[in-house]
Amino acid sequence: MPSESEFPRDFPFDLPMHLPFHYPCKERKRPRLYEVIDIDPSSSQEDINKAAKWKRIESHPDKLKRKKGLSPNELAEIDSRAMEVGRAADTLSDPALRSQYDSKVAMGMAE
Repeated sequence: MPSESEFPRDFPFDLPMHLPFHYPCKERKRPRLYEVIDIDPSSSQEDINKAAKWKRIESHPDKLKRKKGLSPNELAEIDSRAMEVGRAADTLSDPALRSQYDSKVAMGMAE
């Protein structure tokens, strides 16, 4: 087991040692799906489908990668943004998945 000097300063030393060891990490919180496609949660299904379609077009990697001189970090950010938009659009465009997501948000279980 690592010594105390190898732990981060804010490490809780009162954790049971029989648990698997890992350093506490800061998790990147994902934005709510409605924020990703810039629409109000009370919008109709038709409005959500339209907004999701346009957001997919705006954030398509092939459209955004045409710029010359983009760094690898910028290219990775474009790809991750497109994946976020696709995930939000897929979830919110399907009424069954949307109701599941809304119920998880209401219970505080969604990210």
